[in-house]
Amino acid sequence: MRRENIQSKLLFGLCLLVCLCGCNSFLNVQPKGTVEQGKQFKDVQGYRDAMYGIYASMAQTSLYGKAMSYGFIDQVGQLFYDPYNGMADVYAATNFKYTDQAISETVDGIWSKAYECIMYVNNVIENVEKEEVGKDPDYTVIRGEAYALRAFLHFDLMRLFCDNIKINSGAGGIPYSYSFDLKNKRICTLKECYDNVLNDLTEAQKILVNDKLVKDSLATSVYRGTRYQHCNQYAVWALKARVFHYKGDLDSAAYNAEKVIAHPELRLTDSKVFAGVKRYGANRELIWGLYSNLLYTPYNDLFLKGSLGSGSVVRVREGMRTIYEVGSFEADSKDMRYTEFFTEDESISQQYAFTRLLKKDEQAYNFQGVCLLRLPEMYYILAEAIYPQDKEKALRYLNDVRNSRGLKDLEISRFPTQDVFNKELLVERCREFWGEGQVFFSYKRDNSGFMNAANDKEILPSVDVFVLPWPKSEQEFGGTNK
Repeated sequence: MRRENIQSKLLFGLCLLVCLCGCNSFLNVQPKGTVEQGKQFKDVQGYRDAMYGIYASMAQTSLYGKAMSYGFIDQVGQLFYDPYNGMADVYAATNFKYTDQAISETVDGIWSKAYECIMYVNNVIENVEKEEVGKDPDYTVIRGEAYALRAFLHFDLMRLFCDNIKINSGAGGIPYSYSFDLKNKRICTLKECYDNVLNDLTEAQKILVNDKLVKDSLATSVYRGTRYQHCNQYAVWALKARVFHYKGDLDSAAYNAEKVIAHPELRLTDSKVFAGVKRYGANRELIWGLYSNLLYTPYNDLFLKGSLGSGSVVRVREGMRTIYEVGSFEADSKDMRYTEFFTEDESISQQYAFTRLLKKDEQAYNFQGVCLLRLPEMYYILAEAIYPQDKEKALRYLNDVRNSRGLKDLEISRFPTQDVFNKELLVERCREFWGEGQVFFSYKRDNSGFMNAANDKEILPSVDVFVLPWPKSEQEFGGTNK
């Protein structure tokens, strides 16, 4: 983003980007390359269209529509693999060969697409700040969402391309972009980046203070009607909880997580109806997700188009049954995630396809988006944060999630120390977030080793594993994340 060649690509992109959800052109560029702001932002509908375009861009396969959910990032997290090593990109990802040609385009694409979205968010912010918000309630909502999106996108770039701040408090950060232009952006320290993210989220909280509902059936505009498709107020609380947790500030993380859990419309499901909350859609566990009707083909190509024995699709990692403790299931204690997320291959015993988001016999319309924030994460954060003061209450938060997935309570005697309890939480996160792009980040946040997808070697925590290289075009001009 901050170097000349990436800037030229983004300038070219300004001329090409169109909203992917049937709305008007996101940006209209004059022949000399000057954006004609007046046309795009002449009324509130222009702002709505701009935000729809940003959300649609985030849902593309180069970001959360694949790479940052069930694709690249979960392959790096060793949740999926190709045992035949015939898929060069999967092999490179599962072996952390980030500079290999097979996945370097994916890695670079995450960087460039995220910064592209950030630039468009900045354009919305710069313009909406000039509006008289009283003209339409959507102006306020859009302004708050934009600040939150800027924080969210920068934070995920930090999680990928920077060191762990808990391990290296003086680590370098990334360029933090506040303006809609192609000028060089200063590379902040990682601490500065965290401060900037939290400042943007605090601003979003102030703006969205009256955005009280996750699903607003009384809204007078379509834009405000389906709040779980947008970065709503409770998504901002949840993001703050995630950022503070990742930073190691557990008290602040717990404070924000409790705000989310207190929402009357957000509740853990009953295990008998777990199938209704396992993926994106209107349900009481979803805080925020991205809508897209373009996800079927990439998902089908990766998981469903052939048998596991053919080598044409990726399979679930070895040892998955051990992770879910299948051998200890009882008649009244079975993990619904195991039965709802995976399907055993007909030709290979105890080899599984990933069918959480879509089964082979389901229609494409059942897969309409990706989850970015869900309620169980808030319970895990609270459990870890509260353990030093109240072990029983901490375990209650964990058991509440387990109960909603069909499992019996765990006993407190199993967790005599915080370290033992945190290890259980790490396994629980793996069980819960399969296919959502969060497991790798959990390993990195805890600086934890983890077994490879073949389940025959431990991956030791290191910068080479946990910190992705910046695009070559950035490094050529001195950019670094070391």
